[in-house]
Amino acid sequence: KLSHYHSSHSTAALSSLCFIPERAFIRMELLVISIVFSLILLSVTSQELELAEDDSPVVQTSLGPVQGLKFVSPWTKKEIYSFRGIPYAAPPLGGLRFKDPEPPGKWSTVKNCKEDGNSCPQVDFFGLPDSNLKTDEDCLYINVYTPEIKNIKPVSGLLPVMVWVHGGGFFAGSGSYNESGPDFLVAGGVVVVTLNYRLGALGFLSLDIPGAPGNAGMKDQLLALQWVKREIAQFGGDAGSVTLFGESAGSAAVHLHYLSPLSTGLFHRVIGESGTALTSWSVRDNAAVYGFKLAAALNCSTADSAAALRCLAAADAQAILDAQQQLTPTEEDSKNSQSMIFVPSIDKASSKPFLPDFPRMLLQQGQGSFVPFIMGVNSDEGMMALGMGTPKDEERIKNITNNLEIFIPPEVKNQSTESRLRFLEKRIRQFYFKDSVPSFTNLRGYVDLYTDVLFGYSTAVSARAFRDRADVYLYYFAFNGVFKERITTIVEQAYNFSGVSHAEELSYLFVRQKVNQTAIEDSREMQTWRKMAKLWTNFAKYGTPTVGTDPELDSVTWLSVGNVTTHYLQIDKSLTMVSEDYLGPRVALWDSITPSRSGYLQATAVAIVLLTTLILYLTK
Repeated sequence: KLSHYHSSHSTAALSSLCFIPERAFIRMELLVISIVFSLILLSVTSQELELAEDDSPVVQTSLGPVQGLKFVSPWTKKEIYSFRGIPYAAPPLGGLRFKDPEPPGKWSTVKNCKEDGNSCPQVDFFGLPDSNLKTDEDCLYINVYTPEIKNIKPVSGLLPVMVWVHGGGFFAGSGSYNESGPDFLVAGGVVVVTLNYRLGALGFLSLDIPGAPGNAGMKDQLLALQWVKREIAQFGGDAGSVTLFGESAGSAAVHLHYLSPLSTGLFHRVIGESGTALTSWSVRDNAAVYGFKLAAALNCSTADSAAALRCLAAADAQAILDAQQQLTPTEEDSKNSQSMIFVPSIDKASSKPFLPDFPRMLLQQGQGSFVPFIMGVNSDEGMMALGMGTPKDEERIKNITNNLEIFIPPEVKNQSTESRLRFLEKRIRQFYFKDSVPSFTNLRGYVDLYTDVLFGYSTAVSARAFRDRADVYLYYFAFNGVFKERITTIVEQAYNFSGVSHAEELSYLFVRQKVNQTAIEDSREMQTWRKMAKLWTNFAKYGTPTVGTDPELDSVTWLSVGNVTTHYLQIDKSLTMVSEDYLGPRVALWDSITPSRSGYLQATAVAIVLLTTLILYLTK
């Protein structure tokens, strides 16, 4: 139309009407055409900019603007907006080392948040995380994955939020996308948050003084939850509907948040995978002993707490990690099944204690958030015990099974005669091994024993302890698919023993670079992946993992634990509700060995040899 705009007739008519000379009018007409084309170009450019902003969205937080990345998941074919490496705390350097985290400073320019931030300094844990992982003490970063953003496209309503706390024994792991890519969860209509927290001595050292009270890593998680409460609405998330979930040490951590008075009101549902607050490895009461042992190992003064802290705060981070690996439990702790050294602790020296007392005592005092809870274990968690140390070390297996007293809880040992201890040993041997000697062709009892004392029994105890406070849903993950953790592959190749070991369920919740990159569409693995994601996101959205009769979930109804039986959902090739008690006779055995404490059974039967072997493995 513009090319036909100029005609002598129209020009003359307009010229006479406006009393403008024709040459001047032509110049004006060219100016108009130029302006029109400029407007068209500006319109196109604006559209291109809008697309660019959509691909690299910017969200304004209270601390400053962050720019993320939009991508289409190759697994779900759905869009995800990711914001990775957002600082949620000031770098814990220098005088902030070992202390409670502080909020970061504000920024005015747009911060690039398209890649994972540094992971926290750590020792290797069975090859996890990636040996090429970039670590630094400046590591307190949070990641947000969302299907919708308020300022990019309309949001019908704020979405439920799931906050992930990674595992790794409190000394390894990260919230990176390569370890916990939440594609399937985000596709379920939730916002997913992952995070890093300080690990090992840098995260859990205590000198029992205000400057180093312990639990810095737990306080990191707490500050991250406070960040979610304050900021998540800008990413399309509902701060009033937060599900806190974690695995192994991360599972124990979310249990501790469930009980901590500081965490009340920051979440509304909890999922714990293979780990509880009621195991002896999750909490330590004499943490300062190891804080001073670490100081001595670094040639710091141990005569004065303040001097020890100054020395430790100035030490090289790698030197701290190296010294940490050389520490071993005291003989007394070894006897009492407390061999994990730098873990959460009773932090009464803190001005704001995260854990003012032992978890069982907090339960007895009525402390806790008392929100709906999913918890469970994998069928063959104990395979991890076979994968540590030298493969096919028959002497190690014989030494453990010939010294079953180590599995008896310390409070039972302290109150038992020698004949009573021999009787209990015989009961354990008969139950798991039928009086036979375990060998490489007879490992089932060995795996079951470690499964029970490390994870299974404490999970059953926790379910019974919490069920009077809110709905508790138990699961038993038994799907033996092709997605395998490194530790599982080691065991299967060395012992020809196949099973579902520790952390196997993670590959059916997250995209994990080392594990499930070869998934085949419509395979049983992909079906299980979708089922797990739907169960977990249903829980986050509705407070119950199954809603109505859903063919995608095999039309099962996952019932909460009853007052009489601890029935549970078995997750295998299909989903099945099992009406029998969780782990049945195996839990009954440990119930008969472990005393009741004020109505709550304390699960303290943790195998010291397994944990000691872990320490020896890491120091090689």
